Amino acid sequence: MATVATLRWAVHTLDWTDYSAIPIPFINRNFVEAAFAVIAWGLLTRRGRATGAVSAVALEIVANVALAVELGRVVRYTGGTGWAASIVMTLTWALSGAVQWLRSLKEERPALQLGLAIAGYSWLGIASIKLIVVDLAGATTPLRALAFLGVGAIFLTAALVANHARQQRKEAE
Repeated sequence: MATVATLRWAVHTLDWTDYSAIPIPFINRNFVEAAFAVIAWGLLTRRGRATGAVSAVALEIVANVALAVELGRVVRYTGGTGWAASIVMTLTWALSGAVQWLRSLKEERPALQLGLAIAGYSWLGIASIKLIVVDLAGATTPLRALAFLGVGAIFLTAALVANHARQQRKEAE
C-alpha cells in the first residue's frame, strides 16, 4: 500500500510545474497523497525488520520532496517566480539535511545515528548539487546571491552548532 500511495503521489506531482492553476499550498490533492505515503512508509519503518531500511529511504524521499514542492508552491502562490520556488526547494533540502545531521550527533542508538547521518549528508549533497547545477542556470543575480547565502548560512550554522555540541560532550567526559 505504501508503494501504491507513493506512485499515485509521484504521478500527480509530476504536474507540479504547471503554474496555470496553482493549487492552494498544503491544501491540495498532491500534499494529501504525499501525507498518506509518508504515514504508510513511517508505519513500515517502525516495524523494523529487513524492510525498515528501504522504508526509511522511501520515507525520506517522499517527505523531503513533498515538503520542498509544497514550499515551492507557497512561493508561486504568493506571486514568486519559478526560479524563486526552485531556490526555496534547495534551501528546504539543505535545512532538512542539516537538521538530520545535527540530530545524528545527539542520537545514542548506533543504527539510527548512522541512518540520520547518511540522510543528512545526502540531503546536504543534493542541495549543493542542485544549487550549482540547476539554480545557477537561469536565476537572476539577486536570486543566485540569496541561494548561495542561504545554503551557506545553513551549512555554517550547522557546523557551528555541531562544534559546540562536540565541545560540550568532550567537557562532560
